[in-house]
Amino acid sequence: MGKFSYFESVREQWTELPVPTADVSRKSLVVVGANVGLGNEAAVHLAQLKPKSLLITTRDEVKCEQAKADIETRSGTTGIESWPLELTSFDSVRSFVNNFEAKGYAIDALIANAGVATWNYAKTSDGYETT
Repeated sequence: MGKFSYFESVREQWTELPVPTADVSRKSLVVVGANVGLGNEAAVHLAQLKPKSLLITTRDEVKCEQAKADIETRSGTTGIESWPLELTSFDSVRSFVNNFEAKGYAIDALIANAGVATWNYAKTSDGYETT
């Protein structure tokens, strides 16, 4: 392992990463938590690869539509699907899975990016801890 350099670490923050060129034209991809951060960036890069289908999820309908519009604009790709998925709610997960099965989708790759970090103890509507 190399010696840590603060300046090298800072310089790397502005290094432009290459866009992958893999052939995903026959693949169905799902990105969970695609409205901000790494999930959003991953969805943009995957959309640029022109997959067979790209499904993005966020916690609610409004964020879904905003993320879809942002990703389509930034990637120059249309036809992205966006569905709400609140992972702290079993009802939301069941609804998502039922919709997924009803449409006969298959997943070739999943980016499970959703997460939350809080300092306070909290429970979901189903009574499970969220922290």
